Amino acid sequence: AHLFLRLAPLVGEEAASACARAFFVFMSWLVITLCALWPALMRWAIARRLAPLLPESFDAATHFNPRYNPWDERICLIADGDFFKCLREGTVSVRTDTIERFEGRDLVLQSGDKIEAVDLVCTATGFNIHASLPFPSSIAVSIDGVPYTPREHFFFNSCMLSDVPNLCYTMGYFRYSWTLKADLVASYAASLFAHTKARSSRMFCPRPPADLAEVERPPGALTCGYMKRAEKKVTRSGPGLWNLSQVYFEDVWRLRWAPYPKELCFE
Repeated sequence: AHLFLRLAPLVGEEAASACARAFFVFMSWLVITLCALWPALMRWAIARRLAPLLPESFDAATHFNPRYNPWDERICLIADGDFFKCLREGTVSVRTDTIERFEGRDLVLQSGDKIEAVDLVCTATGFNIHASLPFPSSIAVSIDGVPYTPREHFFFNSCMLSDVPNLCYTMGYFRYSWTLKADLVASYAASLFAHTKARSSRMFCPRPPADLAEVERPPGALTCGYMKRAEKKVTRSGPGLWNLSQVYFEDVWRLRWAPYPKELCFE
């Protein structure tokens, strides 16, 4: 917002919006790439950036030192640092531990400590990705009367599924803004359906080669528990175009500039 407000009087709102968008996309890509290449360096950089925001006596080595490297799992980004302001003012506190059991309204932790008189517990961990991804779990999907079985299909070109005709879906990025992928897919889908109609075709459908092999973990996949638990349940990923890309610039090429791939058949 600050960059847009500075540029708008100079170049106009439309150009300022495009420049601000490009800048933040590039910075996101740069940070994510640096985390992948030099995780120890980025862990140190993040800790150093946090240090002046925390109270002097705060135990950052315990509470802000996760077992995973930056962006191996999701990172919580705090706008304007308001949470750290509350820490400094003493209106909130942090406890890093594992819940062992409940005793009435008290939480007993594995360390032996107890948090008393708890009003609310948010169960925000331990969830599972449903196997029918990218379809909602409440929808029964079939193709020509045959139920959709995720493990019999591959992701394709970041927005389609092998042997599933006339389908484009949106599944955003784990590390970038979700809407970046949504914008690309919306434009691509509109173009693809128009192209199919112009060819007088009834459908488009990705057809995988007979020897297409699954990759154990697709490029850019997170290593958090819910992703690992879902690996052998959800739609498969393969090499090349047969995956759900997690790199924005790769998708810009795939969905905006590249010709329709030969594996995409029009019938």
